[in-house]
Amino acid sequence: VEVRVFDSFYSSEELKDINLPFEGNLTKTLEGADCLVIAVGHEKFNNLSLKKIGMLMRKPPIIVDLAHLIDPHEAEEEGFIYRGLGRGVWTR
Repeated sequence: VEVRVFDSFYSSEELKDINLPFEGNLTKTLEGADCLVIAVGHEKFNNLSLKKIGMLMRKPPIIVDLAHLIDPHEAEEEGFIYRGLGRGVWTR
């Protein structure tokens, strides 16, 4: 498993101190990724483009949304496998 981290509130130096592989931007983080885990509801993540994210990720792209930022129906319409904390199981 390869894990890549993006967090707009921490610098690469701060994340290196806790041994997390950090990317400087979200696009680079998502290139070729199998799964996007949204762990916190940072304002920066409120307007994510599912179409763009889907083009960057491997197919089928997977979203695990722990912050309830993504509309499950929209995610599935864009071809994602969607799972959200406390939201039950969706169609895919």
